[in-house]
Amino acid sequence: MNDHLKLKDVLNRRVTSKVLADPVKPLPPYGLERSEVDEWLSSAGQAPFHHQAERSHKASLSSPVPWRMYKFDALNCRELLTYLNENTDAGKICNMLAASEAMVLATWTPDAANDDLSENILFEGTERNMEHVAAASAAVQNLLLLATEAGWRTYWSTGGVLRTSQIFNRYNISNSEILLGAIFIYPQDVGDAEIRKGKLCDARGNVSDWSRWVTN
Repeated sequence: MNDHLKLKDVLNRRVTSKVLADPVKPLPPYGLERSEVDEWLSSAGQAPFHHQAERSHKASLSSPVPWRMYKFDALNCRELLTYLNENTDAGKICNMLAASEAMVLATWTPDAANDDLSENILFEGTERNMEHVAAASAAVQNLLLLATEAGWRTYWSTGGVLRTSQIFNRYNISNSEILLGAIFIYPQDVGDAEIRKGKLCDARGNVSDWSRWVTN
């Protein structure tokens, strides 16, 4: 029962926190160890999955799970910030990297698409692919909750420029994977950096607004 109450508390404490620091004067590393992020991901990886990733996705990372996680510590985040400042217009991504203690690029592994798909369609809309996305999303949510429990701020970004082949190629991420989100991890103390909460944080309503008991 106590464990259940603890999890409920973590769920209620998890909020979207977009931290925006000055890219010219990024925050100094706060001290989050790589080993702690690895511990979070080890537990986050207990997310359920129904189908294995196709063999073509197992070339560099061999697990059958339909997601991949690419980890950046604070120094890697600042290095990427410098690269983006010099090579592209990344917008607020640079501000977020200037504040990040760590970032995880979470991708999912779509099944091979049919040849007749439009070039504007990223993947085939199959039940298997839907389940791949759901499984990867569960792993991401687990990561957010574990970081929250440990006392860190988090933000799940769609990624912007981080989802491009330019970035994938730079970090040897297969272009056959699709970015599900860039997970930014920040300390509680972010100095005078701006903190923005999610625009829809207060739009959920009550549980009765989005659920009902089924009747015959």
